[in-house]
Amino acid sequence: MARFNYLLVLITISVFSISCNVDNEPIPDNVIESPTGLNIDLEWSTGGSAVQSTADVDLDLFMYSGPDDVAFSETTDFERVRLENFFRNGTYIVRITYFDGISDVNWTLYVGSPDSDKDIILKDFFSRNDVGIQVDYIEIVKNGTTYTINLL
Repeated sequence: MARFNYLLVLITISVFSISCNVDNEPIPDNVIESPTGLNIDLEWSTGGSAVQSTADVDLDLFMYSGPDDVAFSETTDFERVRLENFFRNGTYIVRITYFDGISDVNWTLYVGSPDSDKDIILKDFFSRNDVGIQVDYIEIVKNGTTYTINLL
């Protein structure tokens, strides 16, 4: 009987230890947890002020799921699309287009959520010869309130 109690205590401690370790696993750097969805912001610089940069270059930001255009930003300023929390689970592609411009441009893509202190920041550039280029830059895999961001 004492041997049975010892085994039962050992099993209980093992199960408890394993379950505690699972809860303490860190969230990977490319994952954002958010009950409210994500903001995807595109900003750029041509070397001067923000006003000058948006006058020099027009970049556009789109989000797709399969062949469907899910969200797009149509402004002459910096761009934003939103992956809403009520969108279906699945894979979303974020496309950046050098629509028009006269300059080389460094751009930054910010992926984050108002209810999370974690932002993923990605930087890249277009040369002035890239006018008209479209780049499928990241995919976002939505699974409930978990968003996994992968470079393409």
